[in-house]
Amino acid sequence: MDRIFNLSPDFVGYGNLDGVFTKVNKALYSILGYKEEEFLKQPFMNFIHPDDLATTGAELQKAQEGMTNIAIDNRYRCKDGVYKWIAWSVVSDLSKNEFLAVGRDISDRKEAELALKDREKTLEKQIELRTCELEEKVRELGFQKLALDEHSIVSVTDVNGKITYVNQKFCEVSGFSEQELIGQNHRVLSSGEHPEEFYTNIWETIANGKVWQGVIKNLKKNGGYYWSEVTITPFLNDKGKPFQYVAIRTDVTERHNSEIRYRELCENMSDGVAVYGAIDDGEDFKFVGYNRAAEILTKVSRNDTLGKRVTDVFPGVESLGLLEVFKRVWRTGKPEKYPSNEYQDGRISFWVENYVFKLPSDEIVAIFHDLSELKKNEQALIDSRNEAEEANKSKSKFLSQMSHELRTPLNAILGFGQLFELDKQALSKNQQENIKEILLAGHHLLNLINEVLDLAKIEAGKLDIHLEDVSVANLIKQCLTLVAPQAEMHDVTLMDYVSSEGSMVRADATRLKQVLLNFLSNAVKYNRKQGRVRINSEIINSHRIRISVADTGKGLLDADIEKLIIVCNYFKTVFPERFFDILYENEDLFLDNKKNKKIFKNIDFKDIWKEKISDNTKNIIWKYLQ
Repeated sequence: MDRIFNLSPDFVGYGNLDGVFTKVNKALYSILGYKEEEFLKQPFMNFIHPDDLATTGAELQKAQEGMTNIAIDNRYRCKDGVYKWIAWSVVSDLSKNEFLAVGRDISDRKEAELALKDREKTLEKQIELRTCELEEKVRELGFQKLALDEHSIVSVTDVNGKITYVNQKFCEVSGFSEQELIGQNHRVLSSGEHPEEFYTNIWETIANGKVWQGVIKNLKKNGGYYWSEVTITPFLNDKGKPFQYVAIRTDVTERHNSEIRYRELCENMSDGVAVYGAIDDGEDFKFVGYNRAAEILTKVSRNDTLGKRVTDVFPGVESLGLLEVFKRVWRTGKPEKYPSNEYQDGRISFWVENYVFKLPSDEIVAIFHDLSELKKNEQALIDSRNEAEEANKSKSKFLSQMSHELRTPLNAILGFGQLFELDKQALSKNQQENIKEILLAGHHLLNLINEVLDLAKIEAGKLDIHLEDVSVANLIKQCLTLVAPQAEMHDVTLMDYVSSEGSMVRADATRLKQVLLNFLSNAVKYNRKQGRVRINSEIINSHRIRISVADTGKGLLDADIEKLIIVCNYFKTVFPERFFDILYENEDLFLDNKKNKKIFKNIDFKDIWKEKISDNTKNIIWKYLQ
């Protein structure tokens, strides 16, 4: 019996119900690595894995309570610290307080079971993760479908072209309900816009498993139309044959209508419009659009441009520099205005100005207009101006020569007249009066000739100004002396109110005297019988003296006001820094605010000095600005 006990491959042991082995076979303690006495001298609970103590203690408690057959799996600690799984079958005898235990090493099985459990847990986690991913994908697909349904018109057909699905957008745009469309062919939406060959090409393309893309005009239920950009994708089975077709459409009706309006606008523009597509990586361009105005301006037909290189149709664009503008605009996207230049290529020649910009489609547009007529007119104006300048030079030369030629005999007349005037005793009173008239008229004519000479000098830019210190009072007295005979002849009284004795100004004495003589002469000439002319001089500030001439003449007529405005504006334009403003005003003009505004509308009021002298008087205002 002991021989069988020791030779048994299973673990066999005797023990008491107090938890101590009293005898074990060699198979048990040798596999655990202990000596027999090491294993028998202590309770077997000391060798059990801590995690198994509770279950093992519970089973031992059952044996102690009289249970005779017990089965338990637990782990025993080997001497090297490794644990072995052992499956025990225990038979107990409470009356003898002992048990017989037969066990077997199940460590490999337990490891396999644990590995299987770990694998199950890993699979469970992977399945859970994959499920979450699939749920997320389903949600994403749901969102994509929602976005697709919001934006696009979607339909699905079988291989025979029968509609099996339409989304809500399809129904909204077409006006048909889902029930009206399911089972129908897409021909129910045919607008008649496209020929039969158009639809044949679609079916041949998708039936061969290829994607078709294009723009289709469809019919609405209410008889209206809509344009859609369509992509039809065939779904293929494992044999590569289509089993259904999915069509996704985008409503482009507004864009299509805008394109039509754009084409109509371009076609009816007076400016030429050309659209180019880039080729050779933007080194050259081909025509893709050409409006009627462009045909007229360039005298090149649309059929001779579309699809052709711009350098072939208009070889002169390179020398013109326009091709470089095309390249630059295409590369940078920044619009450019190319100034007017003359295009020439041996066939045609015209002046043109271009505005070039880039479209979102990567094409460029050139808007141009013919400046040939404008350039012709400009040249005509230049020629006319040159002719006028030449004529003006000739006129000035003629005036200068004529003035000199006239002064020679006039000086002789004045000279002989003065000789006669000196010999008063030899002349009768009547002859003396005649000589006086001759001298007066001669001096007047000489003044006119001098004025003609001055005009010629002004136009020739050769009028010299000789500035010097001039006594205002002395100059005015000289002027009054010269005008006195004319005043006496017209029965006009000269009134001298000069209050600037000893005042000096920096001026050209001859020119200043000429101006004052003109004022006084006009005041006398256009005065009334027994009228008055008053000349006044007063110091305004340390830099300015004001000289005024007033008379009692009739004043201005309404028709003369416009002429006065023209004169004032002319002087303000020609002499913006130094100029004379000459204004003739009577009492009514000052009192009539409307007329005042009319005359002074282009002149600053604060720079105009004006005064009312007395009833029925007229002011002549001279303002010298410096």
